[in-house]
Amino acid sequence: MKFLLFVELVNSHDAVAKMMLTVKQGNLSIESINIHKTGDDKLSAILMLEGEENKADWLAHKLLNFPYYKSTALLKQIK
Repeated sequence: MKFLLFVELVNSHDAVAKMMLTVKQGNLSIESINIHKTGDDKLSAILMLEGEENKADWLAHKLLNFPYYKSTALLKQIK
């Protein structure tokens, strides 16, 4: 299954690296990622990922356990 995930995060190399490691931990594949600067200290990212259906919600909730991430939203699931 493919899905789109929106993430608001702090503007930090560590935040981006931790996001990629968490995607890997969930056995997800990245099809595309777009990261944009939305302020001096904020970034927004839209990730198109492929993996098991339950991993979309898992990733959205897992990222919020870290202080780097302000919000996550599952935008769309594509079967």
